[in-house]
Amino acid sequence: MRLAFIHGINNEDNTAESIAEDWWNSLEYGWQNSGLEIPEKPEISVGYYADVLADALNGQKPGAVAQGGSETSRSSALEFIRAYQDAAGISDEEVDAELAQMGKQKDIVDQGRAMEFFVDVAEALERILPGHGKFIADRFLRQAGLYIEDEGLAEQIDEIVKHAVFGDNKDPVVVVSHSLGTVVAYRVTMQPENQTRTIPLFATLGSPLGIGMMQRVIHRRIAFPEPPISTWTNGLREDDFVTLGRNLDKSNLGFDGINNISNNLIERSDKHSVNAYLESKPICSAIHAALIKPQASI
Repeated sequence: MRLAFIHGINNEDNTAESIAEDWWNSLEYGWQNSGLEIPEKPEISVGYYADVLADALNGQKPGAVAQGGSETSRSSALEFIRAYQDAAGISDEEVDAELAQMGKQKDIVDQGRAMEFFVDVAEALERILPGHGKFIADRFLRQAGLYIEDEGLAEQIDEIVKHAVFGDNKDPVVVVSHSLGTVVAYRVTMQPENQTRTIPLFATLGSPLGIGMMQRVIHRRIAFPEPPISTWTNGLREDDFVTLGRNLDKSNLGFDGINNISNNLIERSDKHSVNAYLESKPICSAIHAALIKPQASI
């Protein structure tokens, strides 16, 4: 059995190796506290794209990445950001005032700086949210919004993750993803060439996939994606604002059959912490069961 980790935002100071070690250590900690025997450490693949995403946000775009998206993708990015604004009850006037404090202005779309516009709005919201009692991972809206807006960037990240997680690697593989990584993981898994893969467990943690506009990013389906996914576990902490508290089900993905887990999860000051999710008994137990489950010959 192979294990694959697909990280979320703000991992540019980490490496694929450090993520593999950190996430595995959290699983071991969770298993020990849950009274579960620690399985033999499997081969671990990491879908690492943090450096590409951070460079793109900072304007250091590799040649393979598109210089901004289309009108359609830009609309999707703005709708994504708007979902968080509405959920927090933030008015347009508050956003305008924060932009002014930042020395920004809303008319820059007309000046041909569309990408900078939604990045500025995302940053403004991230600055306002704590005052509304809502906390979100630093740069989450900016990095996730950029992935949605810049189709070329998204395709490059998807390709990086596909090669690292799937490529010529052997199946079966347990896929564990977090934050924006859940969107990347799902998009990659649903690519036609990966429909014959074997994924005993697809785990999404702190996922924004439940936001309605994501249907345009991931393409809505009408049936549970088996194959390649045998079981799907989704962990969402109620105070993790990234998830907006939304289960993954037919209302937003187009199908039921996902095991949404929101109870008995570990609380940390960082409500979006991947380590807290991985160490929580319901999550680490599901991953444990998948890793030790006997597999038929492939």
